[in-house]
Amino acid sequence: MLPFSDPSPDGGEPGDAPAPKRLILSIPVAEEGPLVPVAVPPELPSALPSAGPAPAPSVRLPYPVVRELLRQISALQLASLRDLLPVLQVLALAVVAVLVLRITGATLSAIDEIPLLGGLLELVGVVSVLGFVARQALRQRNRAELMVRIRKLRRELLG
Repeated sequence: MLPFSDPSPDGGEPGDAPAPKRLILSIPVAEEGPLVPVAVPPELPSALPSAGPAPAPSVRLPYPVVRELLRQISALQLASLRDLLPVLQVLALAVVAVLVLRITGATLSAIDEIPLLGGLLELVGVVSVLGFVARQALRQRNRAELMVRIRKLRRELLG
């Protein structure tokens, strides 16, 4: 018998120590709630238990953030579809951002698979950074000019 093997369920051979009890952990599962709080009308509280079969469970959303976003959208008081346009723009922007990140990641991993090309591009990046530091950051006068340009760009972008 190996020293790290599991003991047999019956305790093993005579004279062996009884098998240790295994610890079983359970992970609690969150209960799904409605997206919008539902108020029970005061005149129908006794009719609810005998209302018939329970409704089919709604679609389970995998991310709590999505659930919360849908809850907030459903709680909005919308007069027309134009009121929903900013929300749709944010959702579309998030979808586009995720797609761009996925495509960029796939492209970079494909480039990295090509022998020598990934290392060559890293070397080009290091040389570029060192060249920038040598031109702009080593001398005090060049650093001051760089800081002026950065402040000017910040004022133009942020106002």
